[in-house]
Amino acid sequence: MSGTIELLFLAGVLALMALVWRLTRHIKAATKTMTFELEAQRSVVEQSMAEMAQATASALASQRHMIELKMAQTLERLVPISPAKNGRDILECRDVPLNVALPTLFPGWQDVRPVFVATVFKSGTKLLEHIVAKLTGLEINAPTMSAGSDYESAGPIVFECGKFFIWHNVPSHTVKTRLIEAHARPIFLIRNIYDLAVSQYFHFAHDVDAEIGYATHTAGYFSQMGQDEGIALLLSGATSEHFNWHGFGYYLRQTQEILQFSKEYPCHIMVYDSLVQNKHREIQRLAAFLNVELTDELLGGLVDSSSLNSMREARISAVGTGKHFRKGSPGDHVNVLKSWHYHMINQIKVIFAPRLDALCEELGFSGVTTALVESVHPRAVPSNANGK
Repeated sequence: MSGTIELLFLAGVLALMALVWRLTRHIKAATKTMTFELEAQRSVVEQSMAEMAQATASALASQRHMIELKMAQTLERLVPISPAKNGRDILECRDVPLNVALPTLFPGWQDVRPVFVATVFKSGTKLLEHIVAKLTGLEINAPTMSAGSDYESAGPIVFECGKFFIWHNVPSHTVKTRLIEAHARPIFLIRNIYDLAVSQYFHFAHDVDAEIGYATHTAGYFSQMGQDEGIALLLSGATSEHFNWHGFGYYLRQTQEILQFSKEYPCHIMVYDSLVQNKHREIQRLAAFLNVELTDELLGGLVDSSSLNSMREARISAVGTGKHFRKGSPGDHVNVLKSWHYHMINQIKVIFAPRLDALCEELGFSGVTTALVESVHPRAVPSNANGK
């Protein structure tokens, strides 16, 4: 009996061993087959990846070639339009301005650097504000009267999304640092200094913003003196309970520092006189600086809406008065200033802005310090300014 059991046990062990052997063979065979299949699949994948990489490389090379070709074509059209004596030429395309060429080269491209606008007091602030707002579609961010009049402080300069900053800043060290760190696009508005003096005088003598809540309460004070004396007072400055004014030298220095900064950092300088006399060209140049595509429709609308009458009517509609806007004709100072006013301004310029004449000449803005629009001498005195 026991022998039979042993035989049965042995037979079972042998059968189990045979089964294990067969399973091992099947596993080895399956593993070998799977290995071959995996190798084949890996070969296919590697080949596909190589083909995709080659196709991608070819596509990238083709795109790079197209971009380089477009850039080369654009660069071929770049010509200096304003050779600056400081060695930095202003460039634009011969037949396509950069603000049109860049979006063409890179579809969807948009310049998002903050826009900073600083104007000399009474140089055409509202005019430029209107143009920049319409041109860019950005809202206006201007400090309130509570910010004070420290135009050399960078504190009030805040760049908000969807807005451009505008004030009367002087490019002091702190202001320049703020602009450079923010990679801002500065736009400065200056004006012929003799017309500027006249405009500032009438601002206080007529208290032009009184009706919109920004009264200077100086009309009565200036009415006690003649126009010639009032202009002289504005030039020299005064400290009294009726009129506190630092004098005209501050604005000559501001103009000087604006021009100096334009040699140190990419800026766009606008002159009120040029803006009024050749608005089409000046708006086109501004659009190019801002990298804004300027359509004929937009340009025509801007020219119309920024006319003196349109600006005045819009102001009347908004606040009930257009008194803020005078005719502001370039060169009108010859009908207002006397010879001694020119002499006073020249002396103030020597004291507060000794480099102004040289900078204007160097950078192509000699008209800013020219007493006669048609004169080339920066200190020319009109022949009719004889004191009569």
